Amino acid sequence: MTRIGRRKTMGNFIKRAAVNIVGLTIGRYAAKTALTSPAARKILTSAISKSAHAVGGMVHKQVSKHLPAPVKPSLPSADDVRHSVARAQSLLADAQVAMTRIKPQINVSKGNRLPELDGELANTLVSENVSTEKQDPEISHSKAHPVLKGAAVAAGVTAGVAAGVAVLAAFAVAPRIKGSKALQAHWDEFKKYRYAHRGLHDIERGIPENSLAAFRRAVEHGFGSELDVHLTADGHLVVVHDSDLSRLCGVNDVVENCTLDQLKTYRLLGTEESIPTFDEVLSCYDWNGEDQLPAPLIVEVKTRGGNAEEVTKQVMRVLDEHSVRAAVESFDPMVLRWLRIHRPEVLRGQLAENFFNDSQVSDLSVPKKAAATALLGNSLGRPDFIAYRFEDRKNLFVDATCHKMKAHLITWTIRSERDLLASEAEGAPGIFEGFIPTTRSLVNL
Repeated sequence: MTRIGRRKTMGNFIKRAAVNIVGLTIGRYAAKTALTSPAARKILTSAISKSAHAVGGMVHKQVSKHLPAPVKPSLPSADDVRHSVARAQSLLADAQVAMTRIKPQINVSKGNRLPELDGELANTLVSENVSTEKQDPEISHSKAHPVLKGAAVAAGVTAGVAAGVAVLAAFAVAPRIKGSKALQAHWDEFKKYRYAHRGLHDIERGIPENSLAAFRRAVEHGFGSELDVHLTADGHLVVVHDSDLSRLCGVNDVVENCTLDQLKTYRLLGTEESIPTFDEVLSCYDWNGEDQLPAPLIVEVKTRGGNAEEVTKQVMRVLDEHSVRAAVESFDPMVLRWLRIHRPEVLRGQLAENFFNDSQVSDLSVPKKAAATALLGNSLGRPDFIAYRFEDRKNLFVDATCHKMKAHLITWTIRSERDLLASEAEGAPGIFEGFIPTTRSLVNL
């Protein structure tokens, strides 16, 4: 492909990504502000469209500078990415000024009110000179028009810049292309297994998630397990999913603020099972040197308060003390970065999903959602595999990182045998929950 052809392809990809992110953003924004007037919707849609394409073009221009011909493209450096992010952040000051003009209460169309923008959006809006349509005659004399247009441009640029920066960063340092023969051999063995989400738990049988009983049951059935590791206040590793213990233990406590002795007094979901240590869980999967090797583990590192380096070091220290096979994953790209630098022989995975569809992370700003959805962490961790939500796996970013950049894919959380087989048919091992698979794995060949 010629240099011009590569630039055109890259530009089209980036523009589509920006428009997709903006589309998601504006849909929610329009619903929140109750814009029922056709004229208002026209202004909003037009301004957003222009903002998206303008930002897409800007990112395309930056990326194109780093595409020499006719050899394989040399993508932007990490410094380039940091510069782009800094530029976006520098625009926040203008946005705060603009917001003072957007917030006044006004009437839209037949008495519909445009409410104040929520604080999260107000704090993340960025402003940039983007051309917009001429005033619609239907509302050209209304007070609503300049406010609506300002809000539209601000929202469009916010989402567009977020998308542009995320895409640029995702391409800046591509995930490791299928690495050494040793790592490939690890993956070939790893993909043969199915993984029980938080162990093979069944609360109706008195077996809670992330309990020793759940992990022993998974071993007995020949399944690997996905588990969650936290660091306690006194430096111990424990296996539990939530930092907030209200759901699991009925207490108003946070794992990272508790000592191990405190946590051992709590019980999981009304059973007699307590929160296990990481060492205790690994003992369930230890190989005795004689019998068949137990299935591997997927260890999710949970971070809090900037402790990524500390908890990752501890996880690897404990893993080294056991005869287990394990891959390490995290939502936090700093975990993968540490592994890439210090333990490159370990299979590492970037956890992600479509955060625009997850109501549990509604507190995240639009740029943060865009960055996480677009697998921004790839630029830091260069993962060997992407662990993506099963329902969200078929999207532009997963395709780019997994299929075009040669990272592998694992899907979570699968709740039926039909979906598990569908994932495996696509070549992706699955993390399952709520049933016991009976059919043969399609990737265990």
